[in-house]
Amino acid sequence: MFLEFYLGVTVIYLVWFFSCLSPLGVVIITLMQEWDVEDALRSMEVERQIHQDQTPSEIATRIFDENMVPAALAMVHLAQHSPNEKIRMDAAKYVLERILGRIGDESKSSEINPLEKLLADIVTN
Repeated sequence: MFLEFYLGVTVIYLVWFFSCLSPLGVVIITLMQEWDVEDALRSMEVERQIHQDQTPSEIATRIFDENMVPAALAMVHLAQHSPNEKIRMDAAKYVLERILGRIGDESKSSEINPLEKLLADIVTN
């Protein structure tokens, strides 16, 4: 199935997680497999056979959902540990914008911003 990508990202996460826990800060380096288009297409065929009731869009959404956490961890890892400064900056910017929203954009949540609530309380009292 589509496990090669998932297992590869999981290995990155586990290496990062355990290197953070290590008292000596030892980093384990693992080798990632090269992207094999033919293998990926075969994996997708297996996915389609197993999930015949799902549309291609539903299969893609499920794959993204299943790999959301490892992908987020990989992005944070790049933001913190990439040897390339531009990659670190771009990854950090992406993570911050996903959490805080872009500057000038409306708030992503329908909840009242704590700062706005405090200001409203000060003005009304």
